[in-house]
Order: sequence, then structure tokens, then C-alpha cells
Amino acid sequence: VHLYSYYLQQAHGIPPLLIPGALRRRMVLVYMACTLALVWSTHAWATIYQDIVWHQLVPSGWNPTQSLRGLRSFTRLPDSDPRAQAMMDKLRSAWDEAPTVSSFDGHDVRIMGYVVPLESGPSGIREFLLVPYF
Repeated sequence: VHLYSYYLQQAHGIPPLLIPGALRRRMVLVYMACTLALVWSTHAWATIYQDIVWHQLVPSGWNPTQSLRGLRSFTRLPDSDPRAQAMMDKLRSAWDEAPTVSSFDGHDVRIMGYVVPLESGPSGIREFLLVPYF
């Protein structure tokens, strides 16, 4: 603000005290917005991402198919069979209760893949599937 007031005084001969209050406030807001945008864009540009691979996201010792072992006939069951539906429900529950790898919490990471939106609204994507590619 002081620099702009100085500029107005030097370039146009307007003394700083003659700048109306509303204009001064607007100048302060514009200055703050420009400073914030500059700081924010510098941070986004300077962010260093840690490259990770898919197997790092799987907790050690976790196997969602463990409950399906010993069921060789499972693959031969038709989809309409109640036993097949019960096994799919069991597998779905294992996926829903899957543990996570907390060592990446709060870190900026990058992983190879693409996003498939599952649910979105006016505010953007709410649920998505991250699909790997190698």
C-alpha cells in the first residue's frame, strides 16, 4: 500500500492522504490476494513428491483371499448360487475392513495409475477408483 501511495504521489502528484479509504482498503486486499497467490503457487510448484509403487500400499501379512482358501469348487459355482453370494459377501467385507499403510499419511506421494470417478457432485469427485498401470 505504501509503495502504491508513493507511486500515486510520484507519478500523478496525488498525496497519500487524499486517497479515499475505500480505495486504500481495496488496494490492501488486492495486495494481500496477490501475495497469497504468489506464495501458494510457489509452494505448489516447489512440492516434491515421493514416488511409490503399488505393492507399498499393501500392508505386510494382509491377504484378503485367505478366507477363500480350500474352496476349489468356488470357481465352478454359478453367480446365482447362495454359496457364491455368501463368499462374495465375505470377500467384500474383507476388502471393506482392509488395513492401510499409515506411513504415507500426510506425505505428498505420486503413483502410476489413473482415476475412474465412481461418485461425483457439484463440489467434485467424492469417490473414485484408482486403477494401476505399469
